[in-house]
Amino acid sequence: MAKRYLVNRGYQLIDQNVQYGHRELDLVMKRGKFLVVVEVKTKIDNWQGEPAELVTNAKLGEILVAIDGLLQQRLIRRLWHVKQDVDWYIDVVAVYGNGLVVDNVIHFENVTMWM
Repeated sequence: MAKRYLVNRGYQLIDQNVQYGHRELDLVMKRGKFLVVVEVKTKIDNWQGEPAELVTNAKLGEILVAIDGLLQQRLIRRLWHVKQDVDWYIDVVAVYGNGLVVDNVIHFENVTMWM
């Protein structure tokens, strides 16, 4: 759902579920000249907080390590059609629903500054 939501808003899907060591990037997208790494959080209830609250500073740090490491790899840059010094940022998409039906999607742009 998050992927379709973003594509409908002008983002271009580059890759998904990208592994770097034990880390994973949910969605890698492009918007204009920017590479956007999207962390997707889905919840069926508010137990233990809102979905976006699950994106902690530690999780953002893991994403930063993965982005940095992946952009060092020539093959990844070729596959993603980006240069090593591409401008990038992190978005979070929170998906609410009961597991079958999506009730709401909230998009937090450029959460890189949350750290």
